[in-house]
Amino acid sequence: MNDNTAYHMISNLPCSVIPKNYQHVLALVFAVKEINENPEVLPNVTLGFHIYDSYFIKRMTYWAILQLLSTWDRFLPNYKCNVQKNLLAVIGGLNFETSLSMATVLDIYKIPQITYGSFAPVEGDQTQSTLFYRMIPNEDCQSTGIIDILLHFGWTWAGFLAADNDSAERFMQKLQPLLTQRGICFAFSERTKSVYFENYYDMITMWLQIYQVILRSKANVVVVFGETSVMFALRALLAVDCNMDGEMTDPCTGREKLNSVPSSSFEITMTGHSYSVYNAVYAVANALHALYRSMSKSKLTGLVKGGRLDLQNLQPWQLCCID
Repeated sequence: MNDNTAYHMISNLPCSVIPKNYQHVLALVFAVKEINENPEVLPNVTLGFHIYDSYFIKRMTYWAILQLLSTWDRFLPNYKCNVQKNLLAVIGGLNFETSLSMATVLDIYKIPQITYGSFAPVEGDQTQSTLFYRMIPNEDCQSTGIIDILLHFGWTWAGFLAADNDSAERFMQKLQPLLTQRGICFAFSERTKSVYFENYYDMITMWLQIYQVILRSKANVVVVFGETSVMFALRALLAVDCNMDGEMTDPCTGREKLNSVPSSSFEITMTGHSYSVYNAVYAVANALHALYRSMSKSKLTGLVKGGRLDLQNLQPWQLCCID
């Protein structure tokens, strides 16, 4: 007997535009396949998943979450007639705004949310939900790592691009005195607004101005603290510059090999976000397995039938209540 139990991933994944984020999907699929093939983890249970795209748009994020709470083929939140798929956890989103939008709905239903690429604010109660978990280190660790990298390569004249939000502001306030103490100087410091597909063309002027600042600067390196949409806009500008300075490359044929694809388009090495997705999947699976072992040893065997965990009758909040 197999249970097709679903946990879902909300991504910012316009595949035709940001192919590097396809790695996050591959990491998810690989982790689920690895767990399902391991007889030592959740025996006789098959984990499943669905992937939804927010496109960096808040209303799409809410639509995706409500879709998860509906029956599979109809958009009817709070009504589910398909008993073969039981939502137990959600992995996402990639940026904090997406994660927060998801949390406002998931918290009502006590569904665990594991975010793999967003920084929650240090202050405030925006993510005080007991069902909200992060798979990434806090900002203090990143500050130390950035400084160590800059000093290792001798990059002491650095430019900084940071998102125009409270999280980035706090990050820069903490980072600036540390940089000064270690002898690293600011070549420039610019703020960027998040780039969404619905206002992308309105942001072109801003990015062209920032691009001119980078070109005129003598900085050894540019450090970017921002959402994935910001990184996409910056990579797009750099790619245009490379194509204008060098020879135009041939169009894609569909027969390229991964080792010949530019890393700016698709990295073939494991990235931090991909590793966080992989760990998030295992966090859900290990929680389920711990619940299975706990129920198997106790007299409360209602959730264990025929030597397997009856996931169809399991409530999502029970994953967070394992002794």
